[in-house]
Amino acid sequence: MKGKIGVVGLVVAIVVLSVTVAILATKLSETERELGSTVTKLNNTKNLLDITTEKVEKLEKLDAVNQKNHKYIEQMVKGLNEFFVAGKNEGYGDAYRDLASSSYDIYLFSLGETYANTAATYYSYASQHYRDAKAFFKQAEQYSTSNNTQELAQLFVNLSEINAQIKEEDHEVYEYFASACHYYDSDNYRAGGNEIEKMNEHIEKRDKLVSEENDLWSSIDALLEEF
Repeated sequence: MKGKIGVVGLVVAIVVLSVTVAILATKLSETERELGSTVTKLNNTKNLLDITTEKVEKLEKLDAVNQKNHKYIEQMVKGLNEFFVAGKNEGYGDAYRDLASSSYDIYLFSLGETYANTAATYYSYASQHYRDAKAFFKQAEQYSTSNNTQELAQLFVNLSEINAQIKEEDHEVYEYFASACHYYDSDNYRAGGNEIEKMNEHIEKRDKLVSEENDLWSSIDALLEEF
């Protein structure tokens, strides 16, 4: 009897073990599926993070470009403001130049000297403001984000330099003109004539620079049509 119970017990144990193994196998399969699903989710999450990171990097790059564009515009505006101030001083210089010339024509040499000196002073101011404008345009060039914006800044750098040189020549012209008027007012026509000759040398230099200035304006106009 004990032997039969032992065999039955063994059979029951084997059945229980088989069922247990089957249950464990089922749970293991389910766990593997869940694990596979989790791995898929993790991979999807990683891909999403990669995409997000890429987008963040693109936004950061775009933000950097926008910041450079802002600084570029800021420096260009400052440069153009100095250009405007230079132009105002140039205009004052031109007004006193005309007064000096008119005074000279009617032999009011003392008055012509005064006006010519004033014109020379304003031309000197204009030259300095063109130099200041050039400095701002050079800064703008460093913040350019395209070939066109870089070229535009460079053209204004060159234009500012040429205008500064032109006004330096105008300053010299009317310094010599004032000196000539001074000598003429003292009846020293030979010395006055020598000053006029020196004045004419600077007029020739200025005229050559004006030709270069006109070429630069043409280049700027052509470039602006491409924007």
